[in-house]
Amino acid sequence: MEAALCSRPIVATDLAGCREVVRDGWNGIITPLRDPQKLAQNIVTLLDSPARAAELAARGPKVIKSRFSLDDVVSGHAELYQRLASKPRIMPHKDVGYFREDNRGGESTHRRPIDAAASRGGRLR
Repeated sequence: MEAALCSRPIVATDLAGCREVVRDGWNGIITPLRDPQKLAQNIVTLLDSPARAAELAARGPKVIKSRFSLDDVVSGHAELYQRLASKPRIMPHKDVGYFREDNRGGESTHRRPIDAAASRGGRLR
């Protein structure tokens, strides 16, 4: 995003976040994953063609401003929070997840629920 906003030509790998910012051939070049030769080739192509690099770079800010406006980002986050808040929460039962840490002597003792029940004669609280 920063490179696009700064009007820099972009050569990116084919990952979800990169595809959100770079439209292949429009404001940058998308390179296949795990293909360092193709990545290098695409970088050299833009270095050898300053006019093409400038053309791609000039479109960067427009793409970012149209797809990532403050209103759109805030709205997207609000929708996500609403979706998450409307899902039922799973809370652990009071007897599950018993944990005790004893730092005396530099050692920690962690006890699982089954260990805690065993120490009480096999009974959960």
